[in-house]
Amino acid sequence: MRFKILQKGLKCHTKTVTCVVWNASDEIFSCGDDHQLVSWKFDGGMLASKVVAELPDDFYPTDMQCHSRPVQPGSGALKKLSQDVLLITTDDGRYHLVSKTGKIEKSVSAHAGATICGKWSYDGTALLTAGEDGLLKVWSRSGMLRSTVVRGNQPVLAAAWSPDNSMILYAQGPFLLIQSLTSTSKPLKVRNYRIV
Repeated sequence: MRFKILQKGLKCHTKTVTCVVWNASDEIFSCGDDHQLVSWKFDGGMLASKVVAELPDDFYPTDMQCHSRPVQPGSGALKKLSQDVLLITTDDGRYHLVSKTGKIEKSVSAHAGATICGKWSYDGTALLTAGEDGLLKVWSRSGMLRSTVVRGNQPVLAAAWSPDNSMILYAQGPFLLIQSLTSTSKPLKVRNYRIV
């Protein structure tokens, strides 16, 4: 048996939701094929939602992650709200930096085909994108390409930073691979829980 619980008056998506993120302040963001960025908050035991932004008609998100920018000394709560930034990848090969207020701050063409995933580094100084084109790229926070870490012949379907930001774990075909960012050695390849 499945229950669906909805609160009257909630702003909900009208088409498929393709990505969600839960940020540190217990706020949830969702984005989908209806080109809406929706914010969800628990308020006094009730769930409240609002449409933060109507995104362009060609905006079909594939992944989303939130990262907090460093808060400037002396800035108030309103300033802190604007410091969080969403990294949203889309099926047209781009990634976008979007404020929590829904403003697209930067759009960058990153891949041929879909940009499948995007991840902030733990320290927030860089981000990675992985694409349908078999490439995995590292970018500065301002959107400048730092390096193309992986050039493969199969799509990179998932990727993650190591906790110290020195390596990237990624999935390509049946393999998990670990690529060091500090050396030019070949990636460590893992298949069926064996290192090969």
